[in-house]
Amino acid sequence: MLGVKIEDKFAFANVDEIVKVPGIGFGEGGPGDMALSFGFKPGDPRAKEVQDKIFAAAKAQHLYWLGIGGGRGANFEAMIEQTIKEGHMVGSGEETAAAGRKFTKRPMPY
Repeated sequence: MLGVKIEDKFAFANVDEIVKVPGIGFGEGGPGDMALSFGFKPGDPRAKEVQDKIFAAAKAQHLYWLGIGGGRGANFEAMIEQTIKEGHMVGSGEETAAAGRKFTKRPMPY
């Protein structure tokens, strides 16, 4: 399976073409590296705008996109549900997978 990672301003400038490459099935943004590439300071709202555009381009091509997971805490399951509702379909870690299966009612082994 072929994946792609969009994590600098040069890839961002070409994201619409990149996500159309035949055979790509999944991908992810690189928010930390992307912010460094653009010179964004922590919390800069432009960083989220960049990630949102990347995700929209990927969704338009029906790519599975990493974005499920992140911090833990009281709202962890709600956060997982929200990211799945937004269209993210790839996550990492057993806790994330368990929360995703619970929300989607998907049985093991998937």
